[in-house]
Amino acid sequence: MKKRACLASIGLLFVSVVMMGCAPVQKTTLTKSNLPNLKGTWQGWTTFSSVQSSPIRTTLQITNDTVQSEET
Repeated sequence: MKKRACLASIGLLFVSVVMMGCAPVQKTTLTKSNLPNLKGTWQGWTTFSSVQSSPIRTTLQITNDTVQSEET
């Protein structure tokens, strides 16, 4: 009886891991209005639409909620 319960729990764990791995990726666009809510360190995959290449693992750190642009 204990063996069945153990196998059932391992099976449920495996199914939940597979389902979480197939979850859709949420894309977030950075704007002035949502920037204060996004402070912190974020990790994910970056794809560049202009270049045919594999996604690149990216770490983004947002330390403040002001947008600065550099003009030359």
